[in-house]
Amino acid sequence: MVSDSGVYPEGMVNNISMVTYEDAESAARTIVNLLREPGRLQALANEGTRTVRTVYNKRAQWLNFQRLAASA
Repeated sequence: MVSDSGVYPEGMVNNISMVTYEDAESAARTIVNLLREPGRLQALANEGTRTVRTVYNKRAQWLNFQRLAASA
C-alpha cells in the first residue's frame, strides 16, 4: 500500500507493510521506485497481507466487538 503520511492503525508500519509519501511529487517517486523494485514491492504486499490476516481477521474483530459491548 502507498498512502499519504499520517497516523495508521496497528500493523500498518511505514516501509514494512506500507510506504508513505509527503506530497504529490514524492508519491510519484515512491510509486516509480517501488515498480522498479519488485522484490521490495512483493515483501510489502506479503507483510500487508499477513497483517490484515492476523490483526484484522474476523475473530479479532469479534473479540474487539465483545469488549466494546461489554464496556457499554
